[in-house]
Amino acid sequence: MMPRGLPRGLATCILVVFSASALLSLGGCSDDGGPSSPVDDRPNPYDDFDGPDPREVYALETLELGDLPYPPQNAPSEPGFEKRLELGRFLFFDQLLSGRLDTSCGSCHHPAMAWQDGVDLSSGVSGSGFGPERVLTDENVMLMPRNTPTAMNVGFNSAEAGGPPSHRGLLLWDGRTAGLERQSLQPTATIDEMSYHLPNHGVHTYSDSAAADTMVARLQQIDEYVDLFAQAFPGEAAEADPTQHVVRKNTLERALAAYQRELVTIDSAYDQWVRGDDRALTLEQLRGADLYYGKANCAACHSGPMFSDFSFSRIGVADNPRAPGRYPVERGGNGVDIGRMEHTSNPEDVHRYRVPTLRNVALTGPWFRHGTANSLRDVVVFHLIAGVPPDPETRPEWSAIYDRYMGRLQMTRTPGPILTPDLLDDRLVPIDLTDQEVDDLVAFMHAMTDRTIDGRSDPTVPTRVPSGSPIVDALEPFSMVPLPEHVDAR
Repeated sequence: MMPRGLPRGLATCILVVFSASALLSLGGCSDDGGPSSPVDDRPNPYDDFDGPDPREVYALETLELGDLPYPPQNAPSEPGFEKRLELGRFLFFDQLLSGRLDTSCGSCHHPAMAWQDGVDLSSGVSGSGFGPERVLTDENVMLMPRNTPTAMNVGFNSAEAGGPPSHRGLLLWDGRTAGLERQSLQPTATIDEMSYHLPNHGVHTYSDSAAADTMVARLQQIDEYVDLFAQAFPGEAAEADPTQHVVRKNTLERALAAYQRELVTIDSAYDQWVRGDDRALTLEQLRGADLYYGKANCAACHSGPMFSDFSFSRIGVADNPRAPGRYPVERGGNGVDIGRMEHTSNPEDVHRYRVPTLRNVALTGPWFRHGTANSLRDVVVFHLIAGVPPDPETRPEWSAIYDRYMGRLQMTRTPGPILTPDLLDDRLVPIDLTDQEVDDLVAFMHAMTDRTIDGRSDPTVPTRVPSGSPIVDALEPFSMVPLPEHVDAR
């Protein structure tokens, strides 16, 4: 991977200088700062594209590694940062962080599956197997209430709608947590996810601090982990206060956050195109880009270089009948998912969820908050319908998609009225596209795919972890996605 801080042509020249034979074979660097190379035989989509360049019309932007925001105590300039990434990777894949020692973060965020698990609703503690084959083995444990989002690029999330990337960026479907450091231990405090206090099935979650106390106590008993924490946090290790162990809640959070923040993918075909490569997109993708920012109005919500404005939107997707709800009936709850309202108590936020990033969207199916869609084409058409029932005679595919996914207002287990356009986000407006235009939009979404990790974290599963616990299958990153059932037949 070329250094991000150097222009690509200059970086290539620097590498070539070290090999005399390479200089002879390549003929050195070209006059414009790039290497001389074979003629680029990729087709130029602009030869057949009728219209102005979308990059200029819509002032499109991309991201660089230097855009990644860091909190003051967890930046690359901090002593021990490289060791911190190594420690965070071990912790991410260590089952020591779960109540039954049977689940790690990597169980549901696996590199082979683009740091998610390819299913609608994940199986946490007591889960056996991997990805779509993973099943619960304890009847007292329930599925996750929402689809597991990818851990990639979470460091670029914004803290407010339309805002810049922030180390306090909002996370999870309902935005209830701000920043990776605060979010990193929440799964360990959730009974069905990684639960540290498993015997009590009558509660939904435990406090982060209670879960952290148990984890810290375990980690402090493992000499290799103590050494790794000391190398990753030399300042804390050198503290004079003997009551302050280097393994503590704060250092644990920072190690896990550091690893996840560097899972960056910012070299997709879209990124290369915006940086000036006219041949990076296909003609279909170029037409799709023009639709995305223009006629189809996707950028009303999925805007900016992260393809999300990080606002909260009600688009009307029906609940997954397999979802237990945020507070299951079996544990005294109402069994429904009211979205962001759960945390704001504002009735306007009922069924509103965070607008997800579309980076790597072709790799992170199934889609929607409950993972009910296996087709990106379905997702696109559902947004174009905008709550208005299509004519089943003239648009049978669109009508079937409406019937399949359109939800109801639901504050209790009893469904309320269907979510009509007046109840949906006002940025959603019906848009009638041809089949080819829908295909072009889906093609452009595939241009957002980047199968390389451009950040500093090692993307592979470690062969071992210091606790000695079993680890998830060490499959290569991105080797299992997209799954066959998540690929549109085109």
